[in-house]
Amino acid sequence: KNIEIIPGFNTPGHMDAILSAMEKLGLQDVRFTGTNGAKSKTALNLTNQDARNFTQESFKKYVQYFKKKGVKIVNFGADEYANDLGFDQYGGFKALNRMELYGTKQGFAGYVNEVAKIIKDESMRPMAFNDGFYYNNVEPNQKFDTDIIISYWNAGFDRYTLASARKLRDKGHKILNTNDAWYYVLGFEYGGWYGLPYATGNMSKAQHKFDKVTGDNTNVDTIGSMVAIWADNPAKAYRFSNLERLIKTFKAQNPGFIVKEEVKLGKAVTLKFETKEGQKLAEPIIVVDEGQPLRTKYDANRLLKLSSNVIYYANPTLKQNSAQIMGAVKQTEQVVTFVYSTVAGEKNYFTLRNNRRERIKS
Repeated sequence: KNIEIIPGFNTPGHMDAILSAMEKLGLQDVRFTGTNGAKSKTALNLTNQDARNFTQESFKKYVQYFKKKGVKIVNFGADEYANDLGFDQYGGFKALNRMELYGTKQGFAGYVNEVAKIIKDESMRPMAFNDGFYYNNVEPNQKFDTDIIISYWNAGFDRYTLASARKLRDKGHKILNTNDAWYYVLGFEYGGWYGLPYATGNMSKAQHKFDKVTGDNTNVDTIGSMVAIWADNPAKAYRFSNLERLIKTFKAQNPGFIVKEEVKLGKAVTLKFETKEGQKLAEPIIVVDEGQPLRTKYDANRLLKLSSNVIYYANPTLKQNSAQIMGAVKQTEQVVTFVYSTVAGEKNYFTLRNNRRERIKS
């Protein structure tokens, strides 16, 4: 219920099946060749225009299909390019950079922008993992499209030097917190790296909370968080109850961000007004007459709660004007109007009628 799907189609890495399909159809030299002459099992040869076209045309069909299903965001991965050849010398983004195929139009940066454009042309938002963006702090000649949402999962490790979430944010990208400290690989039920105890144990640590992006000591504004459950070993047995346990643990460890939808709401009105200082607040007031005030994921750090029945987006310095705000509110609607912030950071206005959420124009 009320779950939106973000489909994933990984390119130009993690393309094992598509590369095999192209070879069976007669296309040649479709795989990336490392600096040691070895062929990648997973990565596309970016210099092969036929392979590049085939991949993008296939990708476009999926994008168009999901557009008809109402999808708003498509994740095209773009992570761990040719890491099967090693990421310190012969393969990966470091090898691409040595071959002058990282920051060029014909290389990784140009390819990523082409894929993002396919998604944007269908009026959807592109998303990708962070690995390849400004890898090793290289500034590409072909600038990355800043409309790409960065799903930030890892800050790097020995010989795998990744740009920080703060840098990517400063470059203009929106950040989705996909901290791999929460990763759970199905079948790893009792322990090990990315096992269930690893994920649930990390969720209780202060540095791995909902709004804590891995690798940054201070908070980086995000558009939300994503818990990843991977099927790296599809044949491995797992317990479905452990998926539920993972989600419940995440919710319990982040009470200020994840709340139940079932909350009694009363009459409400959204309006704009000015403070005594003449400052305009462009965000809506949300008035709730009964039950608990409606909360969003920003409740812990961006919402100022003025009283038991009023919350609104504002700067804390405006708190002294609460009395004037209360006086400005008039209940002109018999239904609840509230703001729901999407993962893309856009504000959509909805009305709740008979327990059904209906979108209305802002």
